[in-house]
Amino acid sequence: MENRKWLPALAASAGMLALILDSKAAFSGGAAGVELCIRTVIPSLFPFLFLSGIFASSFSGDQGPLLRLFGKGFHLPPEASFVLVPALLGGYPVGAQCIFQSYRSGLFPRKQAERLLSYCSNVGPAFIFGILSLKFTRKSLVWMIWAIQILSIWTASRFFGAVKWNKQAIPIKNEASQLPGIETALQAILKICGWVILFRVVIEFLDKWILHAAAPGWRVLMMGLVELSNGCCALNLITQERLRFIICNVLLALGGLCVAYQTSSVCPGLRLKYYYAGKLLQAVTAGALAYGIINRFFFIFPVWAFLTMVFPKCLQKRVEIPRHLIYNGVHENGGMSYAVSQKD
Repeated sequence: MENRKWLPALAASAGMLALILDSKAAFSGGAAGVELCIRTVIPSLFPFLFLSGIFASSFSGDQGPLLRLFGKGFHLPPEASFVLVPALLGGYPVGAQCIFQSYRSGLFPRKQAERLLSYCSNVGPAFIFGILSLKFTRKSLVWMIWAIQILSIWTASRFFGAVKWNKQAIPIKNEASQLPGIETALQAILKICGWVILFRVVIEFLDKWILHAAAPGWRVLMMGLVELSNGCCALNLITQERLRFIICNVLLALGGLCVAYQTSSVCPGLRLKYYYAGKLLQAVTAGALAYGIINRFFFIFPVWAFLTMVFPKCLQKRVEIPRHLIYNGVHENGGMSYAVSQKD
């Protein structure tokens, strides 16, 4: 265990050595990160962060028939239906911040907040139509990308959506939940920009030392896995539009490492195990759907619909074996129950 404490120190030492040996790449990457924050991240995300905070604080309990129907379609109870609005429209990590603020105000318990992170923090239409419209010759493909992302989110909701909630949620009061909306949004955008600048430096080093020799598809994929916006901006390196379409959908659904750290920053104290599982499922779903659409394999849709309808229900069934554990039992709070059968 003691040796593990040296791993972060060794990684930090290697990073500082790289900054010293190739300061030009570090400066170039940092400057590009700052420019990205000023020209894209702050103008597009900050208003959404501010408004999502007000939006989240405006709801408590039942939210009316329209939102109830909307939430039910994504496997949500009435208490959490509203989080899908910033989740589908705000972009990374606006949905995650909305979930955290609702959790801190006591609207739903920690377990449910962690489950919501699996599919309520996603790429927004502003990013899709603002950046990707320049990467494809046919505008219809951009609309298909958005549709595929929504379908992948719905698929994750079938697997990770919390059907029953523990309604004995105890409100958690702290200073963060009492801050005005503008201060909360400023704190969130500073954290996001910090990660964007840091990972832009990482991308600069990786592209200069390693990725420049890789095939265009692998180069874009690796860049996007590290930092989403840089990977999407480099999509033009892929000359085959079909491959570009598939990789784009996978990257948007997965989010990348930088987005994961942004999510962790705006959701302190919440575990991200459901987030990672949900993003992986969304990436697989988006990649499969994109492959089916671009190659006109339309049979993939009924197969996909069957799996998303049947398989999650199979996972929720209780299976009882004499003198063995009962597994896959679901508590009211969404957790797993394990009990020993007493039958002979």
